Amino acid sequence: MKEINFNKKELIGLVIIYLFLFSNAWILKDNPVALISAFCGITYTMLAGKGYPVCYLFGVTGSIFYVYLAYCNSLWGNLLLYAGYYVPMQILGFFQWNKNLKDHKSEIVKTKLSISSLIKHILVHIIRCFI
Repeated sequence: MKEINFNKKELIGLVIIYLFLFSNAWILKDNPVALISAFCGITYTMLAGKGYPVCYLFGVTGSIFYVYLAYCNSLWGNLLLYAGYYVPMQILGFFQWNKNLKDHKSEIVKTKLSISSLIKHILVHIIRCFI
């Protein structure tokens, strides 16, 4: 497995976010399960942005912990959404992502949206806002 590298700005930002998360949870005496779910969600987002399939381990873990929280707090819509959609999509995403890995690396092949496609997408979204 390839080493996961963050540049200095990303690492500082991640540390600040984690410090805010943990201090907020400590001050508010938050449920440890909620803290784990939030930690996994943040970690998932950062790793997915860097293109590492290991992100799905954090994604599915965070989603499962959130399913438990939703159950404990009678949030039935959120429970169904996470249990019926997000958890299965994390698992499916992992297998789909692995199909598109670079040869002999743990990193996905990344592509960029062209400027013309980006402009088209923005225009479609602006038009849809007014319709």
